[in-house]
Amino acid sequence: MEHEENKKILQKILQGDYQILESKVNDFPEELFDLIVVDEEALIKHKRKFIELVKKEEIPKINLPVVLITNKTIKQLGEKVLSLIDEVIEVPSRKEYIRFTIEKLLKISGITLNLSEKIYRSLSQDTPIGVCILNDNKINYVNSTFLSILEKNKNDVLEKNILDIFVNEKIINFLEKSFDYHGKNDPNFKLQNLSKDRWIKATLSPVKFIDKELDLLIIMDISEHISARDSLTGLYNRKFIEEEMSRYNVKRQLPLSLIMADVNGLKMVNDTYGHEMGDKLLIRAAKLLEESCREEDLISRWGGDEFVVLLPGIDEKIVNKIYKRIKDNFREATLGVKDLPISIALGFAVKKTMDKDTQALLAEAEDKMYDNKRVESKSAKSNILQALLSALGAKSHETEDHVRRLKELAIKLGEKVGLSVSDLDRLSLLANLHDIGKTKIPAEILKKAGKLEESEWELIKKHPETGAYIASSSEDFSHLSEEIRSHHERWDGDGYPNGLEGEEIPYLARILSIVDAYDVMTAGRPYKDPLSKEEALKEIRDCAGSQFDPNLAEKFVEMISD
Repeated sequence: MEHEENKKILQKILQGDYQILESKVNDFPEELFDLIVVDEEALIKHKRKFIELVKKEEIPKINLPVVLITNKTIKQLGEKVLSLIDEVIEVPSRKEYIRFTIEKLLKISGITLNLSEKIYRSLSQDTPIGVCILNDNKINYVNSTFLSILEKNKNDVLEKNILDIFVNEKIINFLEKSFDYHGKNDPNFKLQNLSKDRWIKATLSPVKFIDKELDLLIIMDISEHISARDSLTGLYNRKFIEEEMSRYNVKRQLPLSLIMADVNGLKMVNDTYGHEMGDKLLIRAAKLLEESCREEDLISRWGGDEFVVLLPGIDEKIVNKIYKRIKDNFREATLGVKDLPISIALGFAVKKTMDKDTQALLAEAEDKMYDNKRVESKSAKSNILQALLSALGAKSHETEDHVRRLKELAIKLGEKVGLSVSDLDRLSLLANLHDIGKTKIPAEILKKAGKLEESEWELIKKHPETGAYIASSSEDFSHLSEEIRSHHERWDGDGYPNGLEGEEIPYLARILSIVDAYDVMTAGRPYKDPLSKEEALKEIRDCAGSQFDPNLAEKFVEMISD
């Protein structure tokens, strides 16, 4: 303070209850202060330095509250001055009012600092907090950061209803719900301001202040945080990690390690359960990577099903431990209620000297990752397939016993008609996969005892096409997609989905249709009694030339009769 009389008055009022420190603006230890009191003379004399001081990013969490002692009215001060301060004390004023104003700001500062530590400890330390105190939805107090984020002046907001300040419908809905039950969530919102759009995080909490029940609204501008993040997983995005790779490409960061990761079977999950489940798989994979890596490691979603982990200052021995930890965590994990196994292919590389550039580091890790994927992808997709078949068995009559009997009968008939070993293997796999498309049909339809409605029957008839689509998503099963699509076609052309006729129907599909029909007839269903062997064989004979390939039907009857 420049004015000695103001300084003496303030010291007299506050002495005994508060520790009063004097400091020059050029040498200001902000960590020692809870509040700044300045008079107009000091503000004018050191305006530029003062602006740098109260606005500099190094002040953690929230800017220090600022009180201006002045003999001018608020209207006389102007917006530029008001934007720098939190409260104005016009002198002369009663000492009770001066104490009340300072105590109020200290209380608000303490509450917001405490809450911001709890709520935003995971975000950067220099992100400023916007503070708003509400009484029955009316704005009693805002700090300069709140006004800055909203691009508002104090006169625009004080004593206004908070719901009238925001135009974003999602924010208004959040505030209305929070006023009812004070939820703990802190969602992100997009603000459309005049100068630029901003992303903010908002939290509303009840506080007791001078015997009043008030609401504390805290907002934080997280636009930079959002711009560096992948919107689905919350990990860093590719642009950010590419910039960090360039920044860490210096000698003092050596050794620099990098892990490349690829989630196995994402396309199969997308094709089978839909993209919503595929998104859940990626989110789960991201969480597992975070749990497996160290806090200082930079984890990013590189794109699609790929992730990159940047590990500065880490040698091969340590990165190998992290690699194994990731593998172990994924091996034990499943995805939600579907119990889908999660698998990931990994590769890592280490940059020990400046001779290797970061692109070469990335390429080496990627090559190793693809080598790992070639080894593990088949078993990963097989595990997903098994999970799909188990799920199908749980919600339909396609039991493991049915599939086992089907494979035995199909192989026996295949051998009788002289199939090659490779075709017998394909036939065995077809017996496993033929009804995979039913995984997308509701259980109540698959298990319905009575007659199906027309709409339900139309849905059932889609399962061969769905199954073919699922199979085509995997290079290990795509060679059977046409057989899966055709296993409900009929010899006379009255089948579905494409009305194929005679030898247009793939040979293995013709074999499967006979053995499948026979097993269903002889095993029965909960809603239908089983037929005897003789009755079932009569059905096969009667349908030869209409439903079934007549030559294969004859061979099958011979085989069962022997």
